Amino acid sequence: DWYYMYADYFTNTSDRKKKKDIVVLDDNLYELVMSDIDKINPSFYRYKGETSEIIEGYETKYKPQLTLGIMIDESPDYIQDNAFSGVNIYSAAVLAIAGVKYLRKEVQEIQVQLNNSQLFGTANSGVWVSFSPEYITFLKGNIPIITITATSQNQGFYISKTTTEGFFVESNTDFSFNWLAITKTEVIPENNNETHIDGNLYSQLRVSDAIKNQIHNYWDTENKMSLEQYEKNLQELKITQPDTYNRIIQENERNKTLLLQNSH
Repeated sequence: DWYYMYADYFTNTSDRKKKKDIVVLDDNLYELVMSDIDKINPSFYRYKGETSEIIEGYETKYKPQLTLGIMIDESPDYIQDNAFSGVNIYSAAVLAIAGVKYLRKEVQEIQVQLNNSQLFGTANSGVWVSFSPEYITFLKGNIPIITITATSQNQGFYISKTTTEGFFVESNTDFSFNWLAITKTEVIPENNNETHIDGNLYSQLRVSDAIKNQIHNYWDTENKMSLEQYEKNLQELKITQPDTYNRIIQENERNKTLLLQNSH
């Protein structure tokens, strides 16, 4: 892997015409994504090849600050690369966007419920106070709690009747009052992690261990072949370019030493 890569911009190819198997997230898929976000534990860490202090010869490996990131074994399959060995940064960023969209929708629903859970106004005793049609619909058959505050002199009053359509205040004397009707908001069901997703789609979001093992075995074989070719090329350098060969061997030994020092 490359140790560091610097650029002013990284642009992900994202033209719809270059993509296939496009599935826009619906409620069930958003629930799946949020469940996966819950399983991710952002962590601070250093890579084993990095040092927390300056060591002569390893200045480029010096990193005094910790890195914030996520572990691949906690990451959902669909933000990993095709070798299941690393996290796709673009996908991880979109995962966060999906989480924000889900939470924004939930907050908006809560705001609507809170705004609709109460109604208020001004009225006079002896007159039936009617709720608005919108509030009656929101009540869904539940009778609200009524609070009244007198705004003129009165003697002996009480709320004699309350329904889902309004209320009536009895009093020994006529008076005016402010009133507030409050009802319990509808509880948003907790996420039980149960989703109803097409089986074929789900198998592409949660890849089986058998397929992962097949992919890991392929890359293990490829890496072994690459290492064998590397050793072959190194032996050729030993004969044709001994100075280059010695430099590579020395650098490899230094890197091995660094890894051993930072493996604990």
